[in-house]
Amino acid sequence: MNVTALGLFIAAAVIYVSNWNGPPVGVTLGLALPAAGVAVTVAAGAFGWMLVQTYHVGVRLTVNQEQDEDSVQQAPALTIVRHRQAG
Repeated sequence: MNVTALGLFIAAAVIYVSNWNGPPVGVTLGLALPAAGVAVTVAAGAFGWMLVQTYHVGVRLTVNQEQDEDSVQQAPALTIVRHRQAG
């Protein structure tokens, strides 16, 4: 998704680079492409956040965190879960 967003930003730049100092061209495409790029970037960020927060992709839990994981996943939002004391 990030590559798609980059492509949209580059496409907008390519469209306007030939008319940089010349007569203005229509602004519709110049607004639509970057807006779509921002939307795709936000979506990519949401998917990345979901991978880390929900599925713990790339996250290594400590032994205590692994023990607490079930209670953390079942706890309602804004609930503080106390970690078990080691030993």
